[in-house]
Amino acid sequence: MLIQMVADMPEMMDEVRAWQPKSYPDHFRDSGFANRDLAIDAYYNAPDHYRAALVMIADAISFRIAEAVVTLSRLIDAQDQNRLPLACDDAVRDIGALIEQAGGVIHGDRARSAQADIDRLIAEN
Repeated sequence: MLIQMVADMPEMMDEVRAWQPKSYPDHFRDSGFANRDLAIDAYYNAPDHYRAALVMIADAISFRIAEAVVTLSRLIDAQDQNRLPLACDDAVRDIGALIEQAGGVIHGDRARSAQADIDRLIAEN
């Protein structure tokens, strides 16, 4: 994850800033995944509540990344090498937890995609 690299290589921040969110179908359209058409079809044919949960988690990931960009940029501008690694770790932990939740929706583990967990991650930041 690029954000983790920023702790040791602040110049990677330009790469982090360049990141843009994509929809689930667009992610697969732009990937080299052999079964991308199947993944896209599965997304469009999934029950609405699963698709909505996935979109909500993806939005939370995008929000957390945007927060990280602001925080890390400020720390880099301030040359705060003490707090930069901690902020990177916090962002990577939060984003990783959200990605795990998305995996729970995709792979059928609804317990991982509880709204309370998503709300808690957003509220903590």
